[in-house]
Amino acid sequence: MTTYCPARGDVILLDFNPQSGHEQAGKR
Repeated sequence: MTTYCPARGDVILLDFNPQSGHEQAGKR
């Protein structure tokens, strides 16, 4: 579970990132 905790945070950070957000916007 400890390994999953940081992994989840990475996704949130990526979502906030502009580069990642751009890809997410296209998926949305």
